[in-house]
Amino acid sequence: MLVTRPEGQQRPLLQAIEAAGGRPVSLPLMEIVAISDPERVRVLEDCLRNLDRYQIALFVSTNAAVQTRAWLDRLGLTFPDTIKVVAIGASTAEALAASGISSILPHTGNTSEDVLAMPELADVAGKHIAVFRGRGGRELIAEQLNSRCATLDNIELYERQTPTSPGLHLQELVATGAVDVITVTSSQVLQNLCELSGDKQGSVRLIPLLVPSERVRVQAIQAGFAFVVNAKGADVVSVIEALAVLADKMQA
Repeated sequence: MLVTRPEGQQRPLLQAIEAAGGRPVSLPLMEIVAISDPERVRVLEDCLRNLDRYQIALFVSTNAAVQTRAWLDRLGLTFPDTIKVVAIGASTAEALAASGISSILPHTGNTSEDVLAMPELADVAGKHIAVFRGRGGRELIAEQLNSRCATLDNIELYERQTPTSPGLHLQELVATGAVDVITVTSSQVLQNLCELSGDKQGSVRLIPLLVPSERVRVQAIQAGFAFVVNAKGADVVSVIEALAVLADKMQA
């Protein structure tokens, strides 16, 4: 199984796959880099120094949770316990808990739509909300919260970059038949997978693909992947459970 999540986030899944009897192959297809532009850093640090202005904080990814902890530590700050914290999924909630931050999460799924349907975000008019996120990405949450008359700050902590080296390694793995399942954790990783496949794109699209949501499943099908499974989450438990179901189907 090819594990493509960023460096530093792979170990729990690699260990879980091995414990389940699988043979994981590590090949990060996305890098997470802290923002460095001076003006963006200035805005970020100002927001973090004034967290007590917010009533609600929304974390859209595990990366957002991890990077927030790193920035707070760098500035010698703590996260206020007066803020209601929302996590987009189980892995994000776990990352927040590891930093001592309690959060709530949607019970219906782990997409932006599931978060926006939470009762806690239904009546937010006049409330000051911080959305912890990377630079760029999907704007649905920001658009919807603005339409509900919330005062919104997008707190951008990191950037996503495509690694420069794994393309040839990926193509070699596919050519030698070393990969029988691929897992991706986001639309961006899916895009990078397609771009880095080179002349092996046809072969890559025939390998079963595990994705974290229905939205990414649709995108993968549109990209030409023949067998796509929605794990309904990017956390380790969801991926392992989906992998077990996939293994049963492949053996049937």
